[in-house]
Amino acid sequence: LALSATQWTALIAADRLPTHLAAARLAGAPPLAAALDLLAALGVDTSTAYRLSGMVKDAS
Repeated sequence: LALSATQWTALIAADRLPTHLAAARLAGAPPLAAALDLLAALGVDTSTAYRLSGMVKDAS
């Protein structure tokens, strides 16, 4: 099921999530933080999700 962040927020707020949801995603190209927020709202533990900081360590 692919919905926009607005659509997901509305479903979650109304407690109307599909009961047998097998797969879900945010439509478009959301930032990682938005995707993790959606997962958390769906009850998924995101504490071990791999995150990139964008910082590169100087190799010298």
